[in-house]
Amino acid sequence: MDDLLQTVRLLTDRDRRIYQWLLETVGEEAMRDAIVHLPPGQQPYVSNLCRVLGQKPPRAVSSDKLHRAQAYLEQIRRMI
Repeated sequence: MDDLLQTVRLLTDRDRRIYQWLLETVGEEAMRDAIVHLPPGQQPYVSNLCRVLGQKPPRAVSSDKLHRAQAYLEQIRRMI
């Protein structure tokens, strides 16, 4: 799996969350297969892999605002 993680282009925390979701949803083998079947010239970005695999990440996974809000609420809980 480490070589898969090094192959896929993860630029943001959002990319990392979607990568993890995709890995749990379709599995490592399907992701490797998707990388091989990327159209010529496309890089192994998470969005391209989702497209090849016919997957759309749930909003709860892909929303940066939601994750920032959850982190903020967690900070408030720790203060209380």
